[in-house]
Amino acid sequence: MEELMMDPSIYSSLSRKRFGQLAATHDIHCISIYLPAVEEGRMANEDKRPLLLKNDLKELHAELERYKGGKNYVKNYLRPVELLLNNTGFWRTHHQALAMFLSGNGFVCFSLPISASARVYFGDHFYLQPLLPLFAEDIKFFVMTLTRHEMILYEGSSYGLTERLVKRNVPVLMGENGRSAQKMLQFRSGQEQGGRAMFHGQHEDNDKELVKFFKNVDADVMRLIGHETYPLVLACQGYHFTHFRRLTRYAHVHPEFIEGNPATVGINKLFVQASRLRRALINRMRNDKIKLFKELQFAARTSIRPDKIIPAAMEGRVDTLFVRESHDLFGLFDQQNRTVILDEYKKPGNASLVNMAAVNSFENGGQVYVMEDDEMPVRETVMNALFRY
Repeated sequence: MEELMMDPSIYSSLSRKRFGQLAATHDIHCISIYLPAVEEGRMANEDKRPLLLKNDLKELHAELERYKGGKNYVKNYLRPVELLLNNTGFWRTHHQALAMFLSGNGFVCFSLPISASARVYFGDHFYLQPLLPLFAEDIKFFVMTLTRHEMILYEGSSYGLTERLVKRNVPVLMGENGRSAQKMLQFRSGQEQGGRAMFHGQHEDNDKELVKFFKNVDADVMRLIGHETYPLVLACQGYHFTHFRRLTRYAHVHPEFIEGNPATVGINKLFVQASRLRRALINRMRNDKIKLFKELQFAARTSIRPDKIIPAAMEGRVDTLFVRESHDLFGLFDQQNRTVILDEYKKPGNASLVNMAAVNSFENGGQVYVMEDDEMPVRETVMNALFRY
């Protein structure tokens, strides 16, 4: 954790490993600050976030002085945030929502590709619940562009596409017997590439040659990702999709595909179109969990009670946790006696119980969804949990 926290860089992505490091941090003064994205169409001089951060710093100065005393200590402790506040270049170039974390180990800031509300949190741990939608939506997926001459396989995440494999069906020059021979060439690449040449023969391959190439493609798909369960989205002509889906052994080809000539689609557009299909899949997975919750609503495998949910989250028994957006519960959890004490508001010594339940559910392999009230399985509740057993 110390290695991460001592680096004051602005990170453009948040890995599960870094999230785990943040979740494992416990210190006497842990500060979490969230700032919203700049509204679309706003000019740089209309960015209200520096003012929000300035007000947060005033609040933190007062809070730290009450706890620790000594203005010099407080000034030095908050110095990394003060430096960022006065860095005009930073505000000009970072328009996304921001998450900042400060502890005795140092300071770190993340630029977020999701929305976030302004919030400051002070305690012996970081407030991480607003980051969890990143992982609810960060289901890995694969994209494959496919023509009769070339296949490119990408691995996708919330942040973009990374090339895994290129395979080409390259017609060579006519031989002495007057017939064209086919040669399979393949190579791997670990980064995005552009400007690849397409190779064409003098005549169109017949269906037999097409099927032969697609079978070779399928063999490589199975070798690379055959053990995976993530969706594979194809970008190709309709009849190529039909051919490949009929013969492939990969069980998770997405039923919809990106239709057209993939050679004319740039990688950014490909990512946007594939992400749209992935979004539909994520919504379907979430709705399946909501349906299961409602089917089991009056059984022991579900609960809306914080005194049941929080111990289960701490013990790793939560399969899926639904959290009502912009709502919180504050209090204490006595781990030895497995009891929850609720307070009316945040005060020195207590904690966000929703953050506690959400972070521990996620760290123990559960899925966490932050939702509007009208989307919750049981409305007008703060948390709904589906237990593993």
